[in-house]
Amino acid sequence: LNTFWFDANQLSGTTSNSSSVQTWNNLTSFGLNAYQNSSSKRPTYYDDSNFGMNGYPTLHFDGSNDHYKINNNSNLNVQGSWYERSFSIVIRTSSDISSRQVIYEEGGHVRGLNLYIQDSKIWFGAWNVNNDGVGAPWAFQSVTQNINPNTEYVITAIFNGNDDITGSLELYCNGNYEIQNTGIGKLYGHSGDIRIGGGASYTDSGWSGSSKYFEGEIAEFIVMDNAIDGARRIIIDNYLAATYDIQL
Repeated sequence: LNTFWFDANQLSGTTSNSSSVQTWNNLTSFGLNAYQNSSSKRPTYYDDSNFGMNGYPTLHFDGSNDHYKINNNSNLNVQGSWYERSFSIVIRTSSDISSRQVIYEEGGHVRGLNLYIQDSKIWFGAWNVNNDGVGAPWAFQSVTQNINPNTEYVITAIFNGNDDITGSLELYCNGNYEIQNTGIGKLYGHSGDIRIGGGASYTDSGWSGSSKYFEGEIAEFIVMDNAIDGARRIIIDNYLAATYDIQL
């Protein structure tokens, strides 16, 4: 089940080229839009050939402070615990793929999930370092894929934990696949920030309280409340690749 679905193309017709966007509407029935109340931190909508993808618009994040927030909610981070989650996103990198750039993060220095760029790689990370009960604690675990500058990617990341802390993280990047198949347990409630395009980050070197921001374009972002199987992942990846003319 899709709990969050953000599509830059849904802004067309109501948003002019090169204008900042305060609210990126969640297209599912759950509501809970992504928003940025500070006008100086809003991503920019583009539907031109310089920033668009295959004729479709994107939102440009400047790498300085642009990002969206999502309020704490029971579908993502509070009032429960989670064994599964999947993410699919279409991005274009900038010329800088060395510095740390958070594409998505939920949680904080104790528990959470994130997707970020660093050292010419895309990283998918998860952690629950507190001894919260069954399926915890477990240290930060991650899986990576090499990426190139100024390149478009269909990225799918799958969190699939269990009580035995032997679950997996999977990362698909334009069809290339990596898996971390141990050390993944249960993710307990984590009321830290939920952000698209920036935020403080947890990495293999520990928690960094300073915010790091994504530089590049995001065209579409889907969050699902289960660990999708191979058949559904192929359908989603093929849909996104065909829409934005990205070779898998």
